[in-house]
Amino acid sequence: MQLKKDKLLFAALILAPVFFTVLFSWYYSSGVVKSIPTAVLDFDNSSLSRMIINYFENNEKYDVKYYAKDEIELKNLIEQGNARMALVFPPDFSRKIKKGEDTRVLVICNETNLIVGNNALTRASEILQSLGVGILIKKIESLGYPPEYSDNLAMPLGFATRVLGNPAYNYSYFLIPGLIGVVFLEISILNMARTVAVDALKEENVKELLGIYITRMFLYLILLLLVFIICIFAVNKFFKIPIRGKMTDVIALAIPFITSCINIGAFLGIVTKNPLFSVQVTAYLSMPTFLASGFTWPYHMMPEPIKKFATFWPLYSFIIPLRNIMLLGSSGEEILLAVKQLGLISVFGFLLNIFMILLRSGFSEKAGIAGGE
Repeated sequence: MQLKKDKLLFAALILAPVFFTVLFSWYYSSGVVKSIPTAVLDFDNSSLSRMIINYFENNEKYDVKYYAKDEIELKNLIEQGNARMALVFPPDFSRKIKKGEDTRVLVICNETNLIVGNNALTRASEILQSLGVGILIKKIESLGYPPEYSDNLAMPLGFATRVLGNPAYNYSYFLIPGLIGVVFLEISILNMARTVAVDALKEENVKELLGIYITRMFLYLILLLLVFIICIFAVNKFFKIPIRGKMTDVIALAIPFITSCINIGAFLGIVTKNPLFSVQVTAYLSMPTFLASGFTWPYHMMPEPIKKFATFWPLYSFIIPLRNIMLLGSSGEEILLAVKQLGLISVFGFLLNIFMILLRSGFSEKAGIAGGE
């Protein structure tokens, strides 16, 4: 037993720091935000607008993958989180540029994630300004003016920006929804793991253990859901974090999220039957799972194995949709998809725990028969 404890201590003091250092370094190994999902709405459809779009397509910072037909489609792409930035070219854009009339490209940026949003907006402004100067220099020189004169008259291409979600670039808007999710993930897993581990040690009767597990699951769900709702209202009222979407969507998202976390905790408790060890495992899960959720560093930039892990971990399907509900007012398909994903994780976790309890009882019966012989 002492040797076993020493191995756990060695793992905690030596292996864990090395493992997490390598994991976090690998996680951020790309270093720079690239391939930002971008949408285009081109009302002009001219050679000039297509040329500008082509510049964005050939820039590694952007991944121009959506070409909207109208404003409604564009709005849905942004609100559902598919597009992080959009370019809108007004009608007669090319004609007005040629005549020297005022016209602007509209750059719409989703700033719910400040890291992605700021990168997208900064680079877009650089591209449009440099393109505008180049276009005007060619136009002025075509009129017969010398290059020195055209350099003095050239002005950047006009563009306007519309920032969605977090126009004030407020870091509390950006972080608080995610931190709330992490807190409830930790509390749900930790408390359920600890109590189920204690129950698994004490209770030998499988029916009793099943009853205790199911009762605790529903009790914790009701209690944590009430506390979660209070927390959401508190950050809204006292810290002015907006709730632009429907509270019913928030609750619909929270129910399967909390249930899935509770079932993960129950699984740890059933498997380990060690309250202290299950708490330690929960603590080690905290930081890496938050980073793997795509909440800070964008999901599309994460290594593929971490992406796959994130899709099976409830935090990924919860905190980004929660932030989108609160800041963008998102609803509909994105929220329904997240609820379905969390529901599947919850059902799988519940069935797995039932199986583990029944499996445990089977081992106990075999041990009892062997002992009797």
